[in-house]
Amino acid sequence: MTLDMLPEHDTSNQGTQHGELWVTSSLPQHLDHFKSLNGITSLTLDHIPITLFDFPALQHTFRDIIPTVRTLRLLCPNACPRSLLQFITTFKNLKAATIHAPSWVKSDQCAPHTHAGQLQGTLCLSGLDDDSNPFLSLLKLHATGIGTIIISKCRFHDPSLLQRLLSSARRSIRNIQIFLDTNGEFVRRSPLHSP
Repeated sequence: MTLDMLPEHDTSNQGTQHGELWVTSSLPQHLDHFKSLNGITSLTLDHIPITLFDFPALQHTFRDIIPTVRTLRLLCPNACPRSLLQFITTFKNLKAATIHAPSWVKSDQCAPHTHAGQLQGTLCLSGLDDDSNPFLSLLKLHATGIGTIIISKCRFHDPSLLQRLLSSARRSIRNIQIFLDTNGEFVRRSPLHSP
């Protein structure tokens, strides 16, 4: 397991230092290290199986940083859709969440369901495909506070679930950015602004 603590200066709180925590591993062996951390505002989990964090373990492992994390990046998480959503919504003060290239496990490998809250702020989805449809179905039920959605490197044969996600956030969404893969290049389409 690699733990990188990077200092991040927050200009909104003069003289206050916050940190970024980047965790990479195929299977972290020492989850107790998280319990002693506080002041973390940015958390990146790279190739971490979310199935490690059922709800009691999540509360125990991240208890000191759940209220302070504002930016959450999940790179190549291994999870069932319900566990991934539950994990994200546990961080109640998120301003931005990124989910990149998840791999999905069967729902019977999920922890028992507990209440998932609403997402707020910016949601970045990249590397999703048709296998992500169950996650998008759940996500649309918890998207009412999303202000910005950024979609890149996603390949959907049927975009209807993505359209329903955007529709479910229609009252709060102010900015949509979609990047399309054309000949190996990403082209930014004009952001759509809701009234």
